[in-house]
Amino acid sequence: MSVLIPSLLSAGATYALTKKPVPSDQRILDLSNNWLRTVCGHNPQAVSNLYAPDGILVGTVAQRIKVGRADIKTYFDTFLTKQDLCGEFDNHIIQSYEGWAINSGTYTFRWVEEGEQQEVPARFTFVFRNTPAGWLIANHHSSALPE
Repeated sequence: MSVLIPSLLSAGATYALTKKPVPSDQRILDLSNNWLRTVCGHNPQAVSNLYAPDGILVGTVAQRIKVGRADIKTYFDTFLTKQDLCGEFDNHIIQSYEGWAINSGTYTFRWVEEGEQQEVPARFTFVFRNTPAGWLIANHHSSALPE
């Protein structure tokens, strides 16, 4: 559906705004689960491809905020080297809007380090944006749960 609105820049000009679909909760869960499966696949390039080209990652163990796919990949180049790394979602709170959605909740990552099982419960927020290339992660914040 298109709506014509008057331009604020020039009298008489109009612009067509196209309504974007509001994603279902299941769609956002599917996108989130795909991200987790990809992380568990240990392929940094595949993970970074799930982010928008101008995406932002505030990683759980990052020293600084990563901006853009190449920078985000550097985070996963290191993070995904952890032996037997994988995780699971514990809960989700989803908010959906035209063309974008937010998924917040908690997840737990596990891996083996020096023969010992490590476990880090963390909180997350994903902001997904509907782009011409499909639904991509525009912003992802992750931080360890306080003890």
